[in-house]
Amino acid sequence: MREQVNFAVSDLSGRSGVAPGQIQMLQGGSVQWRSGALGCPEPGQFYTEALVPGVLLTLGVDSKVYHYHATQGGQPFLCPDARRQPPVSGGALD
Repeated sequence: MREQVNFAVSDLSGRSGVAPGQIQMLQGGSVQWRSGALGCPEPGQFYTEALVPGVLLTLGVDSKVYHYHATQGGQPFLCPDARRQPPVSGGALD
């Protein structure tokens, strides 16, 4: 999961212009997503309806919170708050 955290921090740094050292890891860990949408469904898309092992990373910059979703070992992606859904279980720091 360390590589996933590093990727998410680097991605957020590039998006926000904030130095990686100023990005805080608020929470992260293994989760079970409800479907292949990984808790971040896009309108008009269809997803597998099965539990998917994954990762949820919550990063913070100042008072703003960002959520990165991924499969277990997959590349994390930023999930906008408007599409974000909670996992079935998990999410605590590993």
